Amino acid sequence: MSIPPEASPDWCHSCLKLEPLPDDYYIACGECGHVYVTAEDLVNAYVDEYPGYRPKAEHIPSCAKCWHDF
Repeated sequence: MSIPPEASPDWCHSCLKLEPLPDDYYIACGECGHVYVTAEDLVNAYVDEYPGYRPKAEHIPSCAKCWHDF
């Protein structure tokens, strides 16, 4: 019997897919498991949710996918 992918620690519960942590990544959400490989990935995810609002990555306190605090 194989283990379902959603049981993996690399599973993103927001995107519903495996997101293995690369050796070098910016931040990962401890709640949903989404991985932001670069700071720009995090900023772009916020821009997708809030067009016209472009915060600096260091000012973003939560995951843009599930809104859980980092």
